[in-house]
Amino acid sequence: MKHYVFALILTALALPVVVGAQETTAVPTRAERIEDVRKAAEERREELKERRDDLSERRETIKARAASSTEDRTTKVEERKAKLAEKAHERVSRDAERIEERMTAAVERLEKLADRVSARIDEIAAKGGSTTNAQTALDIAEAEITTANTGLVALSTAIDTALASEDPKAAFETVRDASKTLNESIKKAHAALVKAVTELRPGRNLEKKSATSTPSATTTAQ
Repeated sequence: MKHYVFALILTALALPVVVGAQETTAVPTRAERIEDVRKAAEERREELKERRDDLSERRETIKARAASSTEDRTTKVEERKAKLAEKAHERVSRDAERIEERMTAAVERLEKLADRVSARIDEIAAKGGSTTNAQTALDIAEAEITTANTGLVALSTAIDTALASEDPKAAFETVRDASKTLNESIKKAHAALVKAVTELRPGRNLEKKSATSTPSATTTAQ
């Protein structure tokens, strides 16, 4: 009997241990495992979504910076081009103005010289001197001066066109061409006036007049 009671007591004492062991080593049910997998997958999807969002945000930031940088570079390039164009325009304007002033001054000097030569011819002719050659040279000079004045108008028009052009440097070639044509007339007029002045040197026209009148005097003497 004592042995039986003792066995019951041992059995009673051992039961909680067994139960505790069963609770500790309990195996998850299939539904629990499925739920755990679902939660893990959901967490993984959330993590991936956050990463994608972060990458997308980074890409947008990079694009914005690149766009801003490109815009800044484009703006700087355009500003540089504008400054260069402005400088080119100013340079062309200065060169054109200098050419026009020089050519105008040259034509005005020729006109004054032609007036003096004309007055000298009249003076010598009044004294009986020969002025034929000088007058011929003066006529040539005055014709070239008239052509030069027309050239001044053409030059002024070419300058206005060049300055109004979007590419004044290229358009300046027209100014150069007009300048060359005008300069040729100025050179011809100057050469003709030099010849006229040479013909009016003291004694030369009187010698010609004397040489022309000598035969008549000899004939009369005979």
